[in-house]
Amino acid sequence: MGKANDTKVKTNWNLVIWPIITLWVISWVFIQVSEFKSVAAIMMPILMVATAFAVFLLHAVAGSVAQRRMDLQAIHNKDTSCTQCGASRCDLHVVDYQWYLFLVTIVFQFGIVGKFCKDCARSNVDKMFRKTMWGSILCPPIILWAWIHRNRIYRKYK
Repeated sequence: MGKANDTKVKTNWNLVIWPIITLWVISWVFIQVSEFKSVAAIMMPILMVATAFAVFLLHAVAGSVAQRRMDLQAIHNKDTSCTQCGASRCDLHVVDYQWYLFLVTIVFQFGIVGKFCKDCARSNVDKMFRKTMWGSILCPPIILWAWIHRNRIYRKYK
């Protein structure tokens, strides 16, 4: 049997090709103004492969996240009641939110997924944000990202 939703995320090749070309130009300029100019014939291919790999890797991760969201939406489209409180006569929102635990060199990710009413969704997102805030107190960028992500989710509920 197939997945709940057989639609696939499509790659926008403009968002793959142009960043690679831009990074190649930046690499070439860097090589020309640095002490590596004498070994440009060796360094440029290395930088070109590394930047292309990085762009493809980032797009693969972004594609996986987008595909997961599409699959979750398809699975939870059939739900008619809140996952937490069971309310059925209200607007339901699919929540896919992760909280993070930062331990100096590694980051653990935990999540909550489900279809929730507005109140349950807000309380779960707030709880996950607080866990991220306390679990990542030594890494302010993770806290900042979690705060921005929480606010983006809140805008959906208005």
